[in-house]
Amino acid sequence: MASPDSQTIELDREFLDTVTFHGREYQKYSIDNRTYFGPVDEEEAERLEDEQQVTGVDIAPHMNPDDVPDNLWLQVDDLNRRFTFPSHHFDLVHSRLLATGIHRTRWPSYLRDIVRVLKPGGWAQMVEIYFNVQSDNGSLNDDHALRRWSTHYMRALDDRKDLRIGSKLRMLMTEAGFEEVDTKMIPLPLSSWGDARTQSIGRSSHENIKQLLRSLALYPLIQRLHMSPQSFEALVTQAQQEAADHTLKPYFPLYVPPH
Repeated sequence: MASPDSQTIELDREFLDTVTFHGREYQKYSIDNRTYFGPVDEEEAERLEDEQQVTGVDIAPHMNPDDVPDNLWLQVDDLNRRFTFPSHHFDLVHSRLLATGIHRTRWPSYLRDIVRVLKPGGWAQMVEIYFNVQSDNGSLNDDHALRRWSTHYMRALDDRKDLRIGSKLRMLMTEAGFEEVDTKMIPLPLSSWGDARTQSIGRSSHENIKQLLRSLALYPLIQRLHMSPQSFEALVTQAQQEAADHTLKPYFPLYVPPH
């Protein structure tokens, strides 16, 4: 199995710089961009570690890190089954990128499970990618490998997964009993295009996207659609090249809670 370090890029220096205010240390990037105004020093880390207890759930143990903080517990479970947590247990539930994992018929009861395990006044954060590549300037068509990759991938999973779930979360969460539900779609660029912020995100995500196009589709396309390995490699190679083409302005729709 590849090392996690082999699938990441070097952290931009701008995220490391700090400023001092009244004896406390703050991240300069967060202050400059007005995204977070809390301190990031050791004193704050100790306070948060004492206060917060975090439970992480995944279906497979194979990618769990060797070292985890003392306040983090990692559990293996299938979220397609009813939650084993007691009612009113969590202040916050963060659910991310489960469109390819949750069965299409499970979503209503999955969201009701989240409502059940939240404390009164608790919050849920839902983040999902719609793996249907779009173009910000409309230049992608059905002949492009990226569009064919998306079509094949969705067809391979359509009998079991609802890859469009991100666009349905507002309705389903409301039906499950959530209040003050809101969500928005933001483009997740596959390469560096757009304004300065979008370009920065595209640069950071490109290598991950390049690997994702192969790893995510390998089993579904070859095993479920019976695509030959040679045809699969040709499709992925061309899709990777197109993902790097900033003139196409390619992106995945990403559904997130609004800031």
